[in-house]
Amino acid sequence: MLVIEMLAQTASTVIYAYFLVFPIVSIVPTIGFFLYFLIDAYKSKQRIFQVLAIMFGVYILYQIFAISELAVKTPEIAQSYFLLSQLFQLLTLYTFLILLEMFEKNTLFSGRITLFTALVAIIIGAGLASIFNTNQPFIVEEIGNAYLVQFEGGSVVRILELIFGSVTGIWLIVALFRILKSANNATQKHLILWLTIGTMLIQVIGTALPGFIESFAGSQLADLTILQIVTAIEFCQNIGMFIIGLGYFRISKEPWLFQRQQVHLLLVYSMNGLDLYSKIFRPEITPEDVTLLTGVFSAISSIFQEATKIRSAVQSVKFEGKELRLVPRENFVVALLVEYATQASERALQKFAEDFEKEFKNVLQDFNGNTSQFQNADAIAERYFA
Repeated sequence: MLVIEMLAQTASTVIYAYFLVFPIVSIVPTIGFFLYFLIDAYKSKQRIFQVLAIMFGVYILYQIFAISELAVKTPEIAQSYFLLSQLFQLLTLYTFLILLEMFEKNTLFSGRITLFTALVAIIIGAGLASIFNTNQPFIVEEIGNAYLVQFEGGSVVRILELIFGSVTGIWLIVALFRILKSANNATQKHLILWLTIGTMLIQVIGTALPGFIESFAGSQLADLTILQIVTAIEFCQNIGMFIIGLGYFRISKEPWLFQRQQVHLLLVYSMNGLDLYSKIFRPEITPEDVTLLTGVFSAISSIFQEATKIRSAVQSVKFEGKELRLVPRENFVVALLVEYATQASERALQKFAEDFEKEFKNVLQDFNGNTSQFQNADAIAERYFA
């Protein structure tokens, strides 16, 4: 009997160790994405990479506390880890909402984000208040060597979480389908598909399924089955974050694709106003328009310099619903007409100007008026604006 008990205890220990190790292993790719986007944020100073690094960082913290909840020996510590895991899970979803808002509007805050911020603040406040509540709204189940904690179904925090999850879930579905419909090219559409799949794994599997289990099946399941479900949910969430990270990673060298700004026209002209190269992205712009715009852009810089006695070139002109960005180089000027300028489009414009100058340096120095020599610049334009 003693041997059987020892074997049973050993088997139980091995099983629970498995449930701790498996989620830890599955989160390793997420840690890799966090480090990658953190380094990119440091190098490029772009907000989109900063928000990506924050999102993966808080998700890692969420998983750490969720896993640690199963490893502690007292219900009080398990409750603390549960609260922290809920907090960082909430912040993960919140930063993802900001990412989508930046994709659509190039802004960290809007009316929608303000509403979500208020809901997040209320939920966090209610969660912190529950610590000091003598009638704490927790259900703590001892399952073998572990403690599983959840909010009571009728508690204020639980109701607020359900409201937040429902509102954000509906908005995510609507936003992703709207973005997919309005995406500028195939690469952006692929990114949105990756985000949609990842969101379904995180939001549906990670949020809806646990609520269903708690409400309808929790009391009917064996301890081992509950732990299997918890492990499977955490694994699916990690897969969802991996898919989202992979989508952003695949176009991280083309960060202008992270946002939905419309590119209307890319134009390169000489210092004396001659059209060297142009690429039209909008069908309403004709070649005749390009010739006219070349003269207008060149004249704007000349008039400004003459009127102000300043030798520096104009770098930006804003119109209603459009923005003109100008990058002067030694022998030419690059003009980009976009819906609105972003850090990503600025980087793409600078990189195009640098590559154009490098590719045609000899031609520009001994330019003979033959503009057909610059048609190979299509490859450079496709690299940054396709």
